[in-house]
Amino acid sequence: VLYNFLKLPAGPLHTALGGENISVISNDVTMGYQSPSLLRQEMNQQMGFVFTTLPGSIKALHLTGNMYKSSWATNFAASVQYFSYGKIPQTDAAGNEYGSFNPRDYVVQVSGSRRYLKHWFYGAAIKFIQSNYGQYRSSAIAMDIGVNYADSNGRWQAGLLLKNMGVQLRSYSGEGQENLPFDLQ
Repeated sequence: VLYNFLKLPAGPLHTALGGENISVISNDVTMGYQSPSLLRQEMNQQMGFVFTTLPGSIKALHLTGNMYKSSWATNFAASVQYFSYGKIPQTDAAGNEYGSFNPRDYVVQVSGSRRYLKHWFYGAAIKFIQSNYGQYRSSAIAMDIGVNYADSNGRWQAGLLLKNMGVQLRSYSGEGQENLPFDLQ
């Protein structure tokens, strides 16, 4: 699957929820990375930093920050998610080793969200996606759009999220474009 790393969770709460969340509201600023409609005014001036090590020398880094601009009644967030897969030997078809490379992926995302009436929240995110596997490189631009409903008691919530709508700017082979992993949640 193209850009499969986009499915990996950004923070511990997101991981504890099974890696998918479009409606659980918390004060964890990293939750807005998954769905921009989850950004809230209460997250103003918060930053989140998550460093994760995974098997096979894989390292993941997530950094996000949120700011609420009261004159626009809008939350703004910026995020970076980076994956490094360690040092891998580079070989030819016969198995001869001729160096090594460091595969890596990253996403840079800018998000905004607003409140509508008392219970509705909506948001959008624009992201630049870069993937680098030695001589194979790819990049894309994508957008997420989310809507969230939360009742006044905070006991019932629902969400709708359209993720990874966009276009590949450069394919791994340099020929043709592949579809981004669109997800409707």
